[in-house]
Amino acid sequence: FYTKGNVLHKEKSTRRAIGGKNEDSKGELEDFEQVEIFLAKGEKIYLASDGYCDQPNAKRKRLGTKNFMDILQNNLQKPLPVQGEI
Repeated sequence: FYTKGNVLHKEKSTRRAIGGKNEDSKGELEDFEQVEIFLAKGEKIYLASDGYCDQPNAKRKRLGTKNFMDILQNNLQKPLPVQGEI
């Protein structure tokens, strides 16, 4: 996740496990896609595993990517330590 101006964006990730073998149908190892994102001064990048969005709350309902992005978007203007607490 990263910001451009005051808008949050999600970079699509390579859908593959990090550990273990990552072979295609021919048994050849597949590479991860490499993406470059250029950020201007003041823009931010947020790193999280997909497991973070899958975490359940007290009612055993998962957070979900949309809700996670809503939390980030609604708090972009706050200082980073405050965002971390939220």
